Parts: sequence; structure tokens; C-alpha cells
Amino acid sequence: MDNVRLLDTKPEGASTEVTVLDSFEENLDALLPTGGRTEEPVLNDDEFFVTDGAKSAKFTLTGDGTWAQDYTIDLEQYGLLTEILALPQEERFRYSLAWDWIPEVGDASVDWFQESVDPGGPGMRVTMGWAGDGNAKTRVINLGLVEWDFPPILTVIHNSNWSGGDMTVYLDNIRVIDTGAGPPAPESFEITDVERMDDGMVTLSWTSVEGVSYAVESSANLRVWDELDDGVPSAGDITSFTTPASEARETYFRVRQLAE
Repeated sequence: MDNVRLLDTKPEGASTEVTVLDSFEENLDALLPTGGRTEEPVLNDDEFFVTDGAKSAKFTLTGDGTWAQDYTIDLEQYGLLTEILALPQEERFRYSLAWDWIPEVGDASVDWFQESVDPGGPGMRVTMGWAGDGNAKTRVINLGLVEWDFPPILTVIHNSNWSGGDMTVYLDNIRVIDTGAGPPAPESFEITDVERMDDGMVTLSWTSVEGVSYAVESSANLRVWDELDDGVPSAGDITSFTTPASEARETYFRVRQLAE
């Protein structure tokens, strides 16, 4: 075991944006069975096995459960992914590729069922995941951690000990998660000036980014915060806000940038 780490992919002030690449509503062009135990996938409309839209992809795995390559996902089908992977690897940490998969045991006897993914190109095999009967499992691949410089064809591998019947696996909601969407925070965000007037009103000024809004809050104890304004528009490089009058001898203020 090596390199246990916490990855923070969301810049301050940014918002998260999810773009669905494929929810398999009309075709299964990106999917191809491989190996010998899987026939052509079909569209499924049983909502229990759908995580986005009205349909998902359905694969039937025949025979007893062993290790096998069951199908591929051709990521070259998705233009947005091609654009992201054209970026240098160190600039891709804000992007993750994700999809959902759900096993259906049926009449089979199953103690465990796991899935791994082989990129079949640059990068490394992606970690295994396990899911029980009817449980949706989400696989997430941070695109800054894989050495892909073009969209690979992913080979999906299943391994189990099932017996006594066929297994079914559903695939849905291939998507890109962008945690850096929206305007970035300024490189140095700080309150630059605080002016308290005789009537108790306070004017705050801070470094700001054009085109965004800010929330201003106050507290008497740094534990409970009251919102003074939840939509102060940016005035450019410096934005100011004058608070209502306060009778408190000591009042604390904080300012935060709002996501779009």
C-alpha cells in the first residue's frame, strides 16, 4: 500500500457541474460485448435498474461465475471527454468520469460479485468494486490521476462465484463531474478595509471577482452567524458593503463568494 491521500478538486468559490455523456435512452453504440458469456446488450426500461433518464443498458452474463472480460465502453464516442483529455494531466483534477452499475442476481446463487476496469491503453487498471443484488454502485475515475491522453476503450471485467443461473448487469448514467465550474475566486481573497462609523454602521471592503455575488454575515460569538445580505454584486476588483447599525460592542463579520 502506498500514497494514501486526500484529493481536493474544488477551487474556492467554484460550483460543481455534472454533464451526462450517455444514459442509453436510444442506442448502445458505445458498448460492445467481449469474451464468450455475454450477448449483445439491450435497452432496459425497468426503472428499478435506471439511475438517469428512463432507460439503461442491460447485459446478461451466462454460465457459472468466473473471471471474464464481459464488455467494453468506447469512450471515444464522447466529444467532451476528448476535449478534457487533451488538457495536460495536472490540469484535469477538477474532472471525474463516473457511471453507475447494478447487478441482478435472479435465480443464481451469489456470495460476492466484483468489477474491475482495464483501460486497454495508457494508464493503469482501475480499482475493483463490489455490489450486491439490486445495489447501485457508482464508479468514479478522477481524470487527473490516470495517464490517459486520449479516450481509451475500457474493458469491464467481472469476477464472482455465482452458480445455478445467469446474472444480469445494468450500466447507466456515464457522466463527467466538473468540480471547478463557475467563476474562480481571486488569487488573494481578503477583507481589505473595515470602517466603523459613529452610528454603529460598518463598511466592509474586500477583493472580488467581476460578475459574481457575495454573502455577508455577522456574529457576536463566532459560533452563530446571521446573514446580512445573500446577494452583494461584485463591483470589480474591490467590493464594499455597509452593514446595518449594531449595538454590539464586538461584532465579527465574514464574506463568502457565492457559486453561480
